[in-house]
Amino acid sequence: MTEYSFNCLSSGCVLRRGRDYSFNDAGFALALTANLSPRLADLLDLALAVYVVDRREARPGASELSAGRTWARELVIRIGVRDPQFWRKEGGSVASSLLCGLTDDSWSFKFEEFAGTELFTELTTRLPLVVNYELDCVGLFSGGLDSLAGVLLALEDGRRPLLLSVETNNRMAATQRFLRQKIRRHWPLVCSASASVGLHGDESREPSQRARAFLFLSLAGVVAAAARIRSVEVYENGVGAIGLPYLPNQKGTHTTKAMHPTTLQMMHQLVSCVAGQPVEYNNPSLWLTKAELCVRIPDEKRGMIPLSESCDTAFSYRGEDVARCGKCTSCLLRRQSLWAAGLGCLDNRQQVRVDLVGDGGGDEASAGVQLLCMLDQAERIERALAHPDPWTSLLYLFPELLNVAQSAAEREACLRLYATYVSEWHRFPSHLVDRYLVRSESHASQLVGGRIDA
Repeated sequence: MTEYSFNCLSSGCVLRRGRDYSFNDAGFALALTANLSPRLADLLDLALAVYVVDRREARPGASELSAGRTWARELVIRIGVRDPQFWRKEGGSVASSLLCGLTDDSWSFKFEEFAGTELFTELTTRLPLVVNYELDCVGLFSGGLDSLAGVLLALEDGRRPLLLSVETNNRMAATQRFLRQKIRRHWPLVCSASASVGLHGDESREPSQRARAFLFLSLAGVVAAAARIRSVEVYENGVGAIGLPYLPNQKGTHTTKAMHPTTLQMMHQLVSCVAGQPVEYNNPSLWLTKAELCVRIPDEKRGMIPLSESCDTAFSYRGEDVARCGKCTSCLLRRQSLWAAGLGCLDNRQQVRVDLVGDGGGDEASAGVQLLCMLDQAERIERALAHPDPWTSLLYLFPELLNVAQSAAEREACLRLYATYVSEWHRFPSHLVDRYLVRSESHASQLVGGRIDA
């Protein structure tokens, strides 16, 4: 088990900014009303350390898993902080618990006196961003379809978000900047900020990146606290945020918990504790499907939809052809959502390397495992919803829903969410839908009215 060291004088596997990773925080400096406090700077450094270690430390491979190992890792970070007493007594345990739930790993932190390089936002004297209205939230803007829809709907409702983007490669940065330019054609005064982070060398061994959300959410919370903004908003459809397993043998964070309600609640606890003031984390899209988000985008702004990105690997793809794979669950949910929303005209079949719509998705051999798993899950959900007691039946399949829907209103919203989701699959133009979703839409139609309400 490797012990990693950040910002301290300890030996071991020492990771240094500039040599092993890069971080540029100048892009959000103007959004702050004051320099970062020591504890906020510590949280940002901790999130960077977690992100770098998560990418460097590979999980067990297929042969090791077959031999009985779990995919969980034991990760130890020795980190220099500006307020070691606080992190030893309060902050460290909250961060460890949060990361365990987010990644399935065991995280141990050893806090020492800070001996690193200060952040730009700790030291620089500058004029704060001057706007003629008060910002009401920090909105995480990834350049994905959900975040685009969420931001557009917030602006349509008269909200005033500070759009915060985190750039991990040039393709991601270009997409985010281009979309922000398009948004400003409709709302010239919209405010934005950004930060960039990158790994150096060939040390990126672990593709799952379960801790990446911790970096993004921590950065948003730090900016909110330092800019005196009371809340962070994330924009993720409910099906993606809750992340029910596609297969019965998927456990824990085999499905991502990046924007899960429990993750957001624990981020609220951590950042509020660090900042000494409440910072809320909200997902206004929790009880909506991706298609419902799309159909709510006004007609004149739907031209931005094809410019957004959803593919799991599009930003990191280095081939000469189109970037979207077409067969990952994110690509498939995007395409299903556009067809369900009546926006199939915006689903450019030339922009995916594997086209599973129409004849391309007509048999199991061409469809790939992801589409089959998604349809199998939808079929099991459909059967549960057809039961006389749909909530108990759904809980039998997915007991983790108890942590999501606790009140009667939340249970009703959860049932409606998944009934809508299954109903939407029946609009996906693939013969496999008829083969896997053997039941009719009648039960789901009773719950959702047989259509998507704008």
